Amino acid sequence: MEVRYKREINHNYMILDAPSHGGGYECRMLASNSIGGLLKFRVRQYEEKREFYYEITSRQPLKRLLEQRKISGEEIRALLLGISSVLTKIEEYLLKEEQILLDPEFIYIEPDQFTVSLCLLPGYSCDFPAALSELLRYLLEKINHKDREGVVLAYNLYQESLRENYGMADLLRHLSGNQDSIFADEKSGIEQAGDEDEEREIEFEEERTQKSVEMEPALERRVGEWEKTENEKAIRSKIGREFCIKSFLYAVIAIIGMEVMIWYLFGMDGLLQYGPMAAVAMMVVVAVKLWIFPRIGKNVHDVPGREAGERDQGTDSVQKEERWRFCPESESEYHKRKMEEAKREEWHAKEKGTILLAEKDEINDVPVFESLNREEKTIEIPYVPFVIGKHPELADFCLDRPTVSRLHLRVDKKEGVYIITDLNSTNGTAVGEYKLQANETVSIRSGDVICIADMKYCFIEQKKGEKM
Repeated sequence: MEVRYKREINHNYMILDAPSHGGGYECRMLASNSIGGLLKFRVRQYEEKREFYYEITSRQPLKRLLEQRKISGEEIRALLLGISSVLTKIEEYLLKEEQILLDPEFIYIEPDQFTVSLCLLPGYSCDFPAALSELLRYLLEKINHKDREGVVLAYNLYQESLRENYGMADLLRHLSGNQDSIFADEKSGIEQAGDEDEEREIEFEEERTQKSVEMEPALERRVGEWEKTENEKAIRSKIGREFCIKSFLYAVIAIIGMEVMIWYLFGMDGLLQYGPMAAVAMMVVVAVKLWIFPRIGKNVHDVPGREAGERDQGTDSVQKEERWRFCPESESEYHKRKMEEAKREEWHAKEKGTILLAEKDEINDVPVFESLNREEKTIEIPYVPFVIGKHPELADFCLDRPTVSRLHLRVDKKEGVYIITDLNSTNGTAVGEYKLQANETVSIRSGDVICIADMKYCFIEQKKGEKM
């Protein structure tokens, strides 16, 4: 099924060609009614064909969201409840469930609240139970293995969908209770069913055990990354508290000294007249100092206890966000510091008889979006795919501006060429004078001017061996 996208002022649309037959009643119902849980719909008639427009402004397809992260059990629950709610509502309009597209590419999600919007295609028909089962299989592959209850829920839902003549009510039964009771119900039913069901129970337990073993390395790795991040936060918090306490003590001592000096020079009348103003002025100075402190010189890479090798390995999106949040250093200062660290590592390696040429080659192979406005930060792109937006959890680089969409654009690399894709952003993305359509992909090269909403950046692709 061919899909096209179009931007009209501040609205983005997904465009599908109308099937060659049927769909007249459904088109009228969708166009004249706003049905909760379905994408807003309108029809454009041309001489040779009709096109269906679905508004997708501020939403992202489920498939794209799960390319960046895993899905949790609660999100699976919200997704199925959303589908169930839509099925209930379309019955009132005599619309059919088999006309709903359940491919992850056509299920749109509002990222903040994870609310679901489905696409109903008039004239289309599918095996809805089979399509729903395929969707559950896809979700089982994308489940966050750290969420153990979510893994159990996803597995149970998929197994339920493999039974003959299953329905949405059977899936909702798994959502309504806790997972322990579900396992108990299944096992009690298996025990009553006979030898054939006993074999199924054994297979079920073996598969559960195998999945638990497979998820352990990933779980341990994520727990280690989380502990490292928490340790860094604790150290920064301790440094901040010590600074605040010292500043407060210095302020108290300074205020007392100023009051004594005023009393000595002007007497009690002068103290009553000028003393309060002097105290307030000193408190303002301390407040300004405390406000400026977190914004200068506190780089996450300078936290005590981290080795140079660990600093260079910070490819995790959370670490990249923390680095820019705590130290808005310029791009030249950042790369200068990187070069100094590389020279120190090379010198240490020479002492041990080994020169780390590979690491030296990797130092400069980092493309950047260099801001043409000095007030904005330079965006470093250490890996691909790399998402830029204002969503603090889903974006690899958080660009907190009201004109920027939550997921605004994505940077990829294909066959040695960097490409960018507009992620259905509200205010759009442009390369030079060309403004991308919603979800359109174009190639970029060093020197191109990239416009992210109302902000301009110059793309600089660093080559190996090229000095910064």
